[in-house]
Amino acid sequence: MREELSREKMHKAIDATLSGMNGDPWLFQRISARAGEGETKVKKRISAGLVLAIVLLLIAAVAAAVTLTVLSRQEAAQNVIEEKAVPLAMENDTGATVNDMYTPEQLAELVRTLEENGFTLDEDNRIMQALRNGQGYYEEEAIMEICRQAFGGNIATWTLEQQDWFKLLMVRIGFLESYESHLPGEGNMTYEEAEAFAFRKIREEYGEDLPLEDRSIWELERQFYTLDPDDPEADVWDFALEPRDLEHGRYIISFRDHDPEGTADAWASVQEWTDSYTGGELLGNFQSVYGREGSWTQETWQKMHDMSQNAQTAPGKWDEQIIKAYRMTEFPDPGENDISREDAILKARDALNKPRAALDGAVLTEYEGRRQWMVSFIIYVPDDGTEDDAAGLYAVAVDSATGEARSVRKQDAYGSAAFAYVPEEAYEKAWEGILRGEDAIRMATDAALEKYPEMDLENRDKYEVIANSFGSWQVTFRAKDIHLGDVYTTVSMDGTVTQVDADPEELNGDNLWSRYWGVYGYFGEWDQSVWVQLGKDMAGLEPTQIDGKLLKATRYPEKSSVKIGRQEAQELGIKATGKRVAEVNTCVLVDADPHPVWIMRILTEDIDNPVIGIDAETGSVVFREAFKVDYTPHYVLYSMPETWRKTELEMLGAPYMAKVAITHKYGDMWMDEPELDVENPDFWEMDQEGTTVRFTGRWKGMKNYEVELDENGFVIRCEETESASTEEMPEEPAAEPAEYEK
Repeated sequence: MREELSREKMHKAIDATLSGMNGDPWLFQRISARAGEGETKVKKRISAGLVLAIVLLLIAAVAAAVTLTVLSRQEAAQNVIEEKAVPLAMENDTGATVNDMYTPEQLAELVRTLEENGFTLDEDNRIMQALRNGQGYYEEEAIMEICRQAFGGNIATWTLEQQDWFKLLMVRIGFLESYESHLPGEGNMTYEEAEAFAFRKIREEYGEDLPLEDRSIWELERQFYTLDPDDPEADVWDFALEPRDLEHGRYIISFRDHDPEGTADAWASVQEWTDSYTGGELLGNFQSVYGREGSWTQETWQKMHDMSQNAQTAPGKWDEQIIKAYRMTEFPDPGENDISREDAILKARDALNKPRAALDGAVLTEYEGRRQWMVSFIIYVPDDGTEDDAAGLYAVAVDSATGEARSVRKQDAYGSAAFAYVPEEAYEKAWEGILRGEDAIRMATDAALEKYPEMDLENRDKYEVIANSFGSWQVTFRAKDIHLGDVYTTVSMDGTVTQVDADPEELNGDNLWSRYWGVYGYFGEWDQSVWVQLGKDMAGLEPTQIDGKLLKATRYPEKSSVKIGRQEAQELGIKATGKRVAEVNTCVLVDADPHPVWIMRILTEDIDNPVIGIDAETGSVVFREAFKVDYTPHYVLYSMPETWRKTELEMLGAPYMAKVAITHKYGDMWMDEPELDVENPDFWEMDQEGTTVRFTGRWKGMKNYEVELDENGFVIRCEETESASTEEMPEEPAAEPAEYEK
């Protein structure tokens, strides 16, 4: 059966090759001439027609062999994924939650199976590096990487069938909660019809002569999906033509399958390089078109060098030093006196002598008449987040004539993207006149100590220094002790310290929370012992703000004092969501009646991520609240609802709580922003009677809202009704004309 399938593929490959060939009037003459050259070696001169047929058959056979190689590689990948990668992933999911990482042993088994099926991963692939380091690897990323090497680097360029197959796999391993297989079928346009329509509409809009079928110019991305499985008119086609060079624009079109003419929406972006452009625009476009710098060809690098000559930069901008480095460095094609790229990589790897390092890129450079290969390597931070001093980017300069390694260096915390791709001399020269991170730290330290001489800012046991450049250097001295305050400074690129602010106040009930954040990081990652200590530190303080009051009103017991531990509680919380594809974002144990409760925020595919309370003795669900990023206050994550609701009622008032209730029930929360600004007096009139709050719409067509709260701040009733107003909303007055328009 497999042999018959192979023959069928061979015939299809030959048919496809022959059908796509155009007539070449010169081909006949070239074949005839070569046949004539061999005339004395044959008894009968072969006919030109037969020669042409043989040549075409040979071309088709080669193409078929290549096609079969590609098909077999794709088939091998799919077979190994279905028969090995997916079962291994599913072996991990015996608990209540989806375990999304292969163990080191499973990863080794997967790679071995791939090799047994003739599918070899690049040695510098992240999967292979994890394998060498004895680490596991994320299941979804491992499967995606295998597919990238089999089908292409971008999932949107795969066939619709391959995309559909991959998404169904993600459901099987638990990476996606659900996905209904959806491919064009009866009643839909065929793929060929949809693509032809997309190209026609783009040409109508942006130029009839656009050669959109030329894959050497554009990479074609395509998707077919539905906005509503129950609506046959909700099928959508998306096409995007991503340019492979800077000379062509990007074209995108989307349309509904049932009414392509009436719903087509086309968009284009074409960068004009004849006008002035910034270094940031140049770098951004190069990365968009050619990918990350490590994958650029010599030709691409030389193009960057040429175009950087006209790029505009400004002192203090992030791109200034990078553009200066690329302007100074040529990127020539290798000549007969240059060692090969492959040899340069071997020499560089030997000089670096770090088995864990993966190749990032290699480019031949020329600076001030000296030619050298710049070879970069990277050691990735472990996926488990452990500290790794060796992790980072390394650059090795190799003499292009002798193969001698001239320098081996590691990028520091304040280096730029140019570090690995230009010679050290050019990189250092590009920094001239630009304030470097270490210099900014020194200036910030001097200025801060002058203002606050009592602060021991140079003591690294007390302060961590963080420096970031955003047109100027922002240097923060982060305290490692809650009894010390942070210091914030700003240093302009000309070396002027423009800001020195500190939090030197004594520890109090209102700054304790921020001090803990500074010392221990994001509270979602705190161990329970940190919360216990926070409670002890808050005991003698008197907060005035709501966060501090809730922290003081809440007691945080030791995790060893309860029956159900943190991990079990998280599994119970995820189980309560009804989802297996979920992740616990925060988890803290708080005292409550009758038992302590684990409060956790759980991330799911839903819009409303739930905050769930799990009884730490019985495992039952105590409460469930909705959490909205940038809208729901943090204190719902570390205090019981009866505590924070009553405190809100006392400190913020019933109108505030009523507005929150209305927004959660009736507002548009898709973008984490409330749609209903019911406190706006131009649209709603508010009145309050005890803990009942009413918002009455002033104009025709608006809604009325009424919220009733109990004495503890819980919502008893939240209702929406039609406004009785018959008055039309007045038009907004026209904007005052600008001075130059008067």
